[in-house]
Amino acid sequence: MPTFMIHPEPLPGPTHRIEEPPTLMHPHGCAISDLDDRAIWRYMDLPKYLSLLSTSALYFTRADQLTEMDPMERSWGQPDLEGEMAEANAKARRSLHEIMGKDFVNCWHLNEYESAAMWDIYGNIGASVAIKTSLRRFSNMFSTGDFMDADRWRMVPLEVRYLDYRKEGVGYRNAFDLLRSKRKSYEHEREIRMTLTQPVSLGVDDLVGVHLRVDLPAAVDGIYVNPRAPRWVFEAVTTTSERFGINPSMIHQSALDETPLL
Repeated sequence: MPTFMIHPEPLPGPTHRIEEPPTLMHPHGCAISDLDDRAIWRYMDLPKYLSLLSTSALYFTRADQLTEMDPMERSWGQPDLEGEMAEANAKARRSLHEIMGKDFVNCWHLNEYESAAMWDIYGNIGASVAIKTSLRRFSNMFSTGDFMDADRWRMVPLEVRYLDYRKEGVGYRNAFDLLRSKRKSYEHEREIRMTLTQPVSLGVDDLVGVHLRVDLPAAVDGIYVNPRAPRWVFEAVTTTSERFGINPSMIHQSALDETPLL
């Protein structure tokens, strides 16, 4: 079994459900510059997919839980700790580290095509699905109001940059720089982190996760069943999805294991 995953397992503790669309923080210095038609994928096992269907909500995990998968999450690079300003910036580093731990993330894979590696990580026995949408379609779910309003839930789409922490620094611009940085060893994940920042007025510090209401049929381009899944799994996913308003034509069996052309 793999020792790492893009999506951390939910921890026990209080959660919050968001019914109204958050404000999209875009343009933003750390956000993806072009919310275009590039495809993004969310791979998940069947229980998580069934939960998504039944709750009509995407789960966002608190950012400080990411260290459960990779202890180098929220780490600074060696250049951040050296030089004339390193000692003076120690307070800024601590502050940004603390702020980032209170954001919430929902992670996707950026790729025009399906990823064999992601299928291997998420359910290599066949009990998994992948939801496909695009940066544009996903971002269209959110409000385009004043994203400087700290009393609203806000969403910022981040594209992870993969660093050699021995040679590259993260920088001190803001907490999102810390959140969108990861070790080069994970570069194959091509990760997109949809990030929620909670309102100042919420006044809750112990949330472990957030459920964001989504109209799944309107938000996705297709749902793909693991290429190793037997036919009955594909049929069960199709039937169950249809009960929650998803057109069966949107359900596809992955073709990664199709017969070679000879």
